[in-house]
Amino acid sequence: MAFARFDETALIQALYTAASQPGGDSWQPFLAMLANTTRADTACLIVRVKSHESVSVSAQTTPKWLNTLRGPEDPAGLNRMRFSRVYAQDDLPGKTPDVAKMLRLARVQAAGGSAWLLIQRDREDFRALDATLLSFLTPHLAAAVRIWGELGRNRLDSQIKQRLTEGLNSGWIAFDRSGRIVDADEFAKSLDIAPAPDLIRSVVEARQSRSTALDRSIDLHLIPYSPEITPAQANIACIGLVRQTTPDTPPDPKRIAETLDIPLSEARLAAALAHGLTLTESARHLGLTIETARNYSKRIFAQTGLKGQPDLVRRVLTGCAGF
Repeated sequence: MAFARFDETALIQALYTAASQPGGDSWQPFLAMLANTTRADTACLIVRVKSHESVSVSAQTTPKWLNTLRGPEDPAGLNRMRFSRVYAQDDLPGKTPDVAKMLRLARVQAAGGSAWLLIQRDREDFRALDATLLSFLTPHLAAAVRIWGELGRNRLDSQIKQRLTEGLNSGWIAFDRSGRIVDADEFAKSLDIAPAPDLIRSVVEARQSRSTALDRSIDLHLIPYSPEITPAQANIACIGLVRQTTPDTPPDPKRIAETLDIPLSEARLAAALAHGLTLTESARHLGLTIETARNYSKRIFAQTGLKGQPDLVRRVLTGCAGF
């Protein structure tokens, strides 16, 4: 019996849905559907890019035969398989594990590596239609694995950049042509700011960037919308880059001590100075005499080579301790 067009369409949809999700477990619904369609006991996807390998199976636990099949010595010859060809267990370039009775495998190119899709049965062999279905899926599998890798890289990049913007006390806001906020990141939302709509409209109409201080501690840089800044989004006419110039909490003294290689007691003084306190205020805040605070600052300058308090504050706020 031939596969219904619905089966093929549903499998392709499940494949690309899996590619859009994070993590190796995202492939399991697709693999379960493939196993059900081909009446396989197990369906499996192996993605190997350079030294990293991701394995997903339709079963709850990884079968022992799979660990043997993909062993470090490549006993079955997976790395010698031709791309986009469907192999049976007897066609493999290497030796098939005895515990894996009936197999159908296909290998596709992935960015910087390979991916293998396989189905396995314990009893009777697969039909010719099962191999045909695997062959039909291989071009879609290659595209799906590429998308999965690219989206994973983009998610990582996005998460890191979000941590950086939060650590720098900065964020973004998107406005429409009327000056209404249509989107913002979590940091900008926490500031609860509302610049004058006339200011936003002037930037949009003039097509010219503009910076302004919303209050003593929050600066806003407005940029007219451009495809070079962000992909097209409905209603966005202006992007605002916001930064809180005075953090709510001082830099972490432990991080300052590690970065500048100074004692923690001196790092606490550096943190207070970077938070905007004078040397006298810092000494009072830390319970030090002014003489002790001066001695600490002299030792900091001698150890780090920094020239004066402004240089120290700049170093702390622009270095890792400023995150």
